[in-house]
Amino acid sequence: MNIPILDTANSKVNEFINELAPIVVNEYNRRLKKGEKVLFPSTVLAMAACESGWNLEAATLFGIKGDGVELNTQEYIDGAYFDIKDSFIKFPNTTLAVVGLYDLMQWNHYDLATSSNNYIDECNNLQAAGYATSPSYAETLINITNDFDLLQFNIRFDDNEEDTENTDETPENVYIVKKGDNLWNIVKDFYNLDESETAEKVEEVARNNNIDNPALIYEGMEINL
Repeated sequence: MNIPILDTANSKVNEFINELAPIVVNEYNRRLKKGEKVLFPSTVLAMAACESGWNLEAATLFGIKGDGVELNTQEYIDGAYFDIKDSFIKFPNTTLAVVGLYDLMQWNHYDLATSSNNYIDECNNLQAAGYATSPSYAETLINITNDFDLLQFNIRFDDNEEDTENTDETPENVYIVKKGDNLWNIVKDFYNLDESETAEKVEEVARNNNIDNPALIYEGMEINL
């Protein structure tokens, strides 16, 4: 299934969404296939836009707190906004930032959001769970979703669709990218690595295959492992 291309009057928005959407849609479907908890792609895209200021090069794409990089931020506390410094996880690339967000959503704390049947409830339940302190966070996500027609990215791949068979025998060290794959998981599973070992191996595989951006691989691509 083809992923839509956003074509608005705002080129910055188009570039942001059109680069990020395939990663999000593929990860969403990968998680669904594994029976894991998910957020709609529309919500994830809106969160990224809100948290990063429509900037894929931002130090933090989703504003996930944790050890990494200390940044200036604004928090709403006891009815007022305060400027503070806080620590955020800095992921190596866009794909891993998306993976990191979906990993966070496996936490039971977000069950009301991940079990929501529509994007409005999902956004409101994210705010209720304290993902962000702003009292208008859900409204902001909903407005971004509606303003830029992000619901079109809530795509579920056909569960009955078979992966394309390769009639030629493929060498054991060559992996053909399938729908929903990302390089991190391909490398991690192929070499049976833990999380701490995977990042360095991903860089090596990307370099050996002349992949400039490890976040951008496509279905049918052959990767030498």
